[in-house]
Amino acid sequence: MKTLNLFKFELYQVARELSKAAWKIFIILPKQIQYGTGDQFLSSADSVQANIAEGHGRFHYKDKMKFEFNARGSLYEALSWSQILFERALISQSDYDQFSELCIRVSFMLNAHIRYLNSQANIPTK
Repeated sequence: MKTLNLFKFELYQVARELSKAAWKIFIILPKQIQYGTGDQFLSSADSVQANIAEGHGRFHYKDKMKFEFNARGSLYEALSWSQILFERALISQSDYDQFSELCIRVSFMLNAHIRYLNSQANIPTK
């Protein structure tokens, strides 16, 4: 069976790990937290990989970059929500550290990919 190039894209794979880590945190939250802060947290984490996927399917480099910037914004939002959850003692130090480490990893990869796309977008045509 053939797979889409997206599923082999390392940045997407790591962003999926982030989404899975967010889910593991979300399901242990109390129900009343899930329906507010938890939803925001999970939605922003899922948005990272979704924007990477959508950008990957675009044709023009600048269009791809727009979705990478959206992914980066969602990444920082998810990190912010995780910090709030930790400060309110709703998640453990271990869960917070693991999620933060994944955010840092995605951030480095995402920024590198944005630089690459920018360099390709600025290539003069012949």
